[in-house]
Amino acid sequence: MTRGSGQPRPRLEMGGGPGGRSGEEATDARSTVARLLRYLAPYRASLVAVTALVVATTLLNLLGPILFGRAIDRYLQRVAH
Repeated sequence: MTRGSGQPRPRLEMGGGPGGRSGEEATDARSTVARLLRYLAPYRASLVAVTALVVATTLLNLLGPILFGRAIDRYLQRVAH
């Protein structure tokens, strides 16, 4: 492929190894995690709020089927007697 100037475009590659990995490995995971936590420190309140909302949403999504199951069980117990 060429640009308007007639020069070929540089080819963009996604990494070298299997699965698109470049072959580099993390050597110090502890310092990487520490650096990530320092980076996320200004967003701590937001992250806590989002985590709490995800947990609450998950629990509320489980509540509907549980309540329907109980209602059906009670209805079937009344019908059977």
